[in-house]
Amino acid sequence: MYDVSDLTALMPDAPHVLILSGVPGVGKSYVARVLKALDPDAVICSADDYVDYTRFDPSMLPGAHQACFRGFLAATMLAKLRSIIIDNTNTSAAEIAPYVLGAESLGYLPLVIRVHPVDSDMAHERNVHGVPEEVSRALYERFTQRDLMPWWVAHDFTAHATRLMKEIKE
Repeated sequence: MYDVSDLTALMPDAPHVLILSGVPGVGKSYVARVLKALDPDAVICSADDYVDYTRFDPSMLPGAHQACFRGFLAATMLAKLRSIIIDNTNTSAAEIAPYVLGAESLGYLPLVIRVHPVDSDMAHERNVHGVPEEVSRALYERFTQRDLMPWWVAHDFTAHATRLMKEIKE
């Protein structure tokens, strides 16, 4: 597990895609904002930007993830930005793979950043998206299986590290 002081080492000079992975409420969006602060030219692509959480409707999620992926493609293919941060749950290899394959095929270095909660209860309590508890627990179980491809570069952070980041920023 990495500590907050290692975040700057995750920002390579080469064009890269930082793919955040973790359950709702663990602090992925906060980590994304800290990473962007380290590289102000970075862009954050998040399905959250395409969902109205005041009227959360799970049927909207596929469209939100498609829009997020289109944003990722635009950032890599059209804008050719150096640093792209994917801020979604990405709790399984199936969810991460399109970003890894897209990054690699376009000459970007993909890095998976797994943000671990202390436990599923803590993450569910911090969840601001209205994800039902049973869904949150299922995502936690899937996340803990760590079904990443062995050749993917992955870094693990704890929820404790995200609290440290917040303290440092304040």
